[in-house]
Amino acid sequence: MMKNILVQTIRFLILIFSASFLIFCVSGPPMQAQDKPKTGNAPRWLSDLKSVYPESDYLAVIGEGDTRRDAESDAAGALSRIFEAKIKVESTAIMRYRELEAGANTKSSTEKSIDKTVQIGSEQALFNIQYSDAYTDKNGRVYVVGYLHRKNTARIYREKIDKNSEKIEVFLENMKDSESIIQRYAYIDAAVLYAKNNELLLGQLMIIHEPSVKMVDLPYNFDELNKLYASTAASMTFSLNIKNDSENRIAKMTAYILSTKGFTVSKGKAALSISGEVSIEDTEMNNKYQNIRYELILEMRDEKGKVIVSFRKAQRESAISRSEAIALAYRSMEKQINNEFIGQFEKYITSIILR
Repeated sequence: MMKNILVQTIRFLILIFSASFLIFCVSGPPMQAQDKPKTGNAPRWLSDLKSVYPESDYLAVIGEGDTRRDAESDAAGALSRIFEAKIKVESTAIMRYRELEAGANTKSSTEKSIDKTVQIGSEQALFNIQYSDAYTDKNGRVYVVGYLHRKNTARIYREKIDKNSEKIEVFLENMKDSESIIQRYAYIDAAVLYAKNNELLLGQLMIIHEPSVKMVDLPYNFDELNKLYASTAASMTFSLNIKNDSENRIAKMTAYILSTKGFTVSKGKAALSISGEVSIEDTEMNNKYQNIRYELILEMRDEKGKVIVSFRKAQRESAISRSEAIALAYRSMEKQINNEFIGQFEKYITSIILR
């Protein structure tokens, strides 16, 4: 009897061991993260975007790349090309508008996060871009939808346009209260910069949700603003006095640059003045060329004689002949006057608004 019990016990243990072995073989070791499949069924939007993101509700594109970030960047680029092809932008005005906005620090951190702003170039930015879940195909290529919900995004754009419009009204009121010609110019300049940015936003809004454009009520007339700017700029008269200026070359350059900004250069009495000096001399360098060194000094003064812009630049130029080296020097000085000297003046104008 004891023998039978022992045999049955051994059979039972063998049965238990066999069952456990079978279970282990069938289930195998736990699947590691890297062994899990990276892809499932392709999303419907990959083959039929409009069925998931209908054009009436969304402006949507598909981006792809090696990573999700690359795919999102590709989608943002595709969206940007839609706008870049249809909207002309005055880049200098937009950049100066952004400087004013950054300096005024008018955006709260909450606003920034809600906007989901995406820069799509040096001139344009898009607001409220959203992205779908990513899909990775069997080759490891990542796809994502970048989209703007038309109505929701249109609401954000209208709010931005309204805020810009409110500031334009404040600038115009401040302009009326200003006695200084520079201050009056600064305020109308800011008003036009904000109005030009509104034109950009309206152009984008026309693409995003055209019906919303009709809901925008601007409290100003863009053409009238530009006329007021032109008349104010023309009243910004400058006198020029540049020492050692051979054939008045620097004076002529400066006068031309000022005129392109709408300012007036006067030979008589003027509200503002620009004075300076230019010197050009030969210099020795370890080369086979003719070398010269130039120095340009310029100062701009306001109505009270206060220096508001001070500029000094010294540089060497080399060429086969002395005349060519001098020609290079004058071309270089013209660029510096246009970019650096006038750029400092524009920063001064911006500083008036930010006080």
